[in-house]
Amino acid sequence: MRPQEEHNELKDVPFLRSIAKEDPFVTPQGFFEVFPQNVQQRMQALRSERKGWTLWPRFAVGSLAAMAIAALLWSLWPTAPVNTEGLATAEPEELLDAGVDEEILFAALAGEEDLMEPVALPDDDVEVLAYLENEDLPLDQLIEDL
Repeated sequence: MRPQEEHNELKDVPFLRSIAKEDPFVTPQGFFEVFPQNVQQRMQALRSERKGWTLWPRFAVGSLAAMAIAALLWSLWPTAPVNTEGLATAEPEELLDAGVDEEILFAALAGEEDLMEPVALPDDDVEVLAYLENEDLPLDQLIEDL
């Protein structure tokens, strides 16, 4: 048998041969004793640099947001009272076409009583049953609601 020649990879790559043969992940002597003090000193230096600048931008942004909200509420707040005269005789389609806000309309008419005339119900049971059949209303559900 012939002895096999061992192949040396370092001969193929000269850059790898130039790297020092020591552990690169070694910390310097006394690093862990000095490190906490160095971090605290840097933090105090950063705080002293930014101390005057930290509050006023926050205050400015907050006050601008508050002024924007106040201006929006002021512009959207209803100022003119609603004229309720003629609303009772107007048709609902006319009010909607005129652009009357429904919430303002209901608020204006909330104090008035008897907005609708009472409905006269028939005394005859046959007429009531005919109405229920015509409207496809279940009788058992109506009884439960009463």
